[in-house]
Amino acid sequence: MSKSDTLSRLNHLFDVKHKKMLDDYRESDTSPNNNKNGDMYEELACHLLELMGCNHGRGVKLQVYSASSCADIACDVVVYNNQGTPSAYIECKTYLDACFLKRFTADCMYLSKSYPDMEFFIFCGQNNTNEESFKFYKEEFERIIGKEFNLYYILDMGDNVEKKRSYKKTDLFRNEDYKLDIKVISKMYDKLKSMKNFQSQLELFQG
Repeated sequence: MSKSDTLSRLNHLFDVKHKKMLDDYRESDTSPNNNKNGDMYEELACHLLELMGCNHGRGVKLQVYSASSCADIACDVVVYNNQGTPSAYIECKTYLDACFLKRFTADCMYLSKSYPDMEFFIFCGQNNTNEESFKFYKEEFERIIGKEFNLYYILDMGDNVEKKRSYKKTDLFRNEDYKLDIKVISKMYDKLKSMKNFQSQLELFQG
């Protein structure tokens, strides 16, 4: 499937799910809980991977290892290379906040030791982290892990919101003007395509 077809289909899925969320809210006048909001982002990320023919799992627990023991880390979405090795970890969030960045950095520290080639992604709707906190955790992530995380704010909220700064959260289910930011999704598509072993994995999937 071409890149343009992939982005078009993902955009359609977003519009369908967003409309249902708006309709459900109007009918019940009850805000969707955080799990329901988060599920939508996970579904979008997984659908993108499916359209790209990418081997992945949702709600995966990956084992990390010390010298004499191991533990599980819960991951929203994991991408596997053509050898079946985890090659990317995608965490999906409605809002990016400092508490999440702290946990994400700790999880990725352990994952990077057990899976050195792993890439780390944050797939989220909006930023709710102040500039100083974001800078701190971004720098700590790079210092500890030796690489940057890949951050994608996927909502196109128009010119009234600066997504790189902290701002008052505006709920997706109350605003019918929100759209999927296709330019951002396109960048994530290109990053996934550039990952080590991804192309051979895609050829195996299609063949």
